[in-house]
Amino acid sequence: MKELILYLIISISAEYGIPWQFVKATVAVESEFNPRAVSPENRNGTRDWGLMQLNENYFCLVEWYDPETNIRRGVAHIRWLVDHPWTNTWWSVAVAYNAGINRINTPPDSTLRYADNVMRMFNEFSGGSAPALLSRSVR
Repeated sequence: MKELILYLIISISAEYGIPWQFVKATVAVESEFNPRAVSPENRNGTRDWGLMQLNENYFCLVEWYDPETNIRRGVAHIRWLVDHPWTNTWWSVAVAYNAGINRINTPPDSTLRYADNVMRMFNEFSGGSAPALLSRSVR
């Protein structure tokens, strides 16, 4: 299953122009590659589902546990965050992915730890050379 997940991460990331290593890091931190992952209840009473822990309040999915659907929607959301004018680093994309774009300037401590973990894994999966800034080629 992990081979299929990695294949989907690489191919879908390429479609959206997002480094697959960033998506892989996000999946690792969000669900530890468990397609059936479900978060504990969030403060607003919602839950996050699947590989990329998509929030039921923001994503209208029927197939939460389908790896391809979940990754595709998560990567599309990352693409939207990359294109957003408030993000200029991969770290800020990780913050926004976790806390929401409206909390990018005032994220909770748990989100700061989350973004640090994503960046650590992004760097690891990139062989120690993950970019910090969003490049013009990604935008």
